[in-house]
Amino acid sequence: MDRQDGHNERHGQEGLERQVGSRNGRGKARRIGRRALESHWRDLPRHVLEALAVDGYRTGALTESQVRRLLGLETRFQVHALLKERRVPLRYTEADLDDDLAAHRELDMLRGR
Repeated sequence: MDRQDGHNERHGQEGLERQVGSRNGRGKARRIGRRALESHWRDLPRHVLEALAVDGYRTGALTESQVRRLLGLETRFQVHALLKERRVPLRYTEADLDDDLAAHRELDMLRGR
């Protein structure tokens, strides 16, 4: 082994030791972070799922119905409450209004209107 090979081998080992130490440090940081979050939110996995679903709705990646099913909610009103709590406006178009009015008329819910 020449001088250069010995130099590279030592630096390779030092680099590996730094990586392993760094990984252990990240693992400890993750555990500390997780504990802090779990102390703030009782059910961290559920909170993360709700945050993902709400952000998916906010960005248009998920529909109201998809959010309801993803979170196992029974009614769209539960979705509305969650979105309101997270300050995310409903996407309700004029076409949605027309559909709702037609359904109400069909069910005779708009007497005298």
